[in-house]
Amino acid sequence: AIALASAAAGAGAMRIQGVVRLDLSGVVGTPDVKALGAGLSALAVVERALATNLANAETPGYRAQVVDFQEAFARALAGGDPAAAARTSPVAYAQNGNGVDLDEQMVKLTEMGLQYQAASRMLALAFGRLHTAITGRSS
Repeated sequence: AIALASAAAGAGAMRIQGVVRLDLSGVVGTPDVKALGAGLSALAVVERALATNLANAETPGYRAQVVDFQEAFARALAGGDPAAAARTSPVAYAQNGNGVDLDEQMVKLTEMGLQYQAASRMLALAFGRLHTAITGRSS
């Protein structure tokens, strides 16, 4: 099942909407699949925050969204909302009060993309092993 995640409103929490949270517990209950699903959900929250930051790089007064991956992952792994790990950065880089450092955001986006690719491949391998176990032949 795929569920939409929304952030809990709290002190310093940002609302990140439209983030897809992968809940694979009903499909396969193995620990590796659960962890990979939680990791992909956390990475999706990070990606959404980075995309929002890049889209608002020239917006006066905009403060960057920061997501602690470890916190988002822990929340997703516990069955919670990984988007609740998003916070507003107190730092302003530009004279207009904007808090987005384009170079930093692009580096983080590249790193996140590589991590997402690796986790996606590992999840595909886990499902391949499951397919082999069920059918007796590799896919």
